[in-house]
Amino acid sequence: VTASASETEPSESADGTDTEPETNVSETENTSETTASAPKPAARVVKVKTVDEFLAAIAPNTVIELAEGVYDLSKASDYDKESKNKYYSWEHDRGETGAAAELVIKKASDLMIRGAGMGKTTIAAVPRFVNVINFKECNNLTVSNLTAGHTKEPGLCTGGVLLIQDSSDINVESCGLFGCGTIGVHGLNCNRLYVPNCSIYE
Repeated sequence: VTASASETEPSESADGTDTEPETNVSETENTSETTASAPKPAARVVKVKTVDEFLAAIAPNTVIELAEGVYDLSKASDYDKESKNKYYSWEHDRGETGAAAELVIKKASDLMIRGAGMGKTTIAAVPRFVNVINFKECNNLTVSNLTAGHTKEPGLCTGGVLLIQDSSDINVESCGLFGCGTIGVHGLNCNRLYVPNCSIYE
């Protein structure tokens, strides 16, 4: 706390007596010492049971809890269309069987995608030449307790499962990643990417 004072010369009252000088004191807070950084808000927890609910819940500072079941991304109502959620989009690629769409989750930091257990919750993609999920600029990302991969279809399979780009502090834990036998987790320009207790298989 700081104090500032302004003083005036003694003045004479109407009756001829001296009066004390008037002193004005103002107190201000030293914001550099008292202002603390605002605490991080608690993560929003969203429980989902369908692929559309899963996609709608994608946002920063969110925990998405997926119930048991198969979440087929190709059956989303906006699959291969413009998304109404700014945190994901469908990117197009072309393979031997024609055009396909890849789910891209972008700029959704502090996101956790948590299933009911490996083999109990499955995120699946039909196109076999795109990644199941492509994460871009998603810091402090966690994907855990689920299975992800490409559905079993005839033909060549060249897509990876999880592609993570330009992100840091990523934890892919207790997941089963399958389908193509190429790349389970692919990190590009990432810092601190951890993949503990995962199974990567065809």
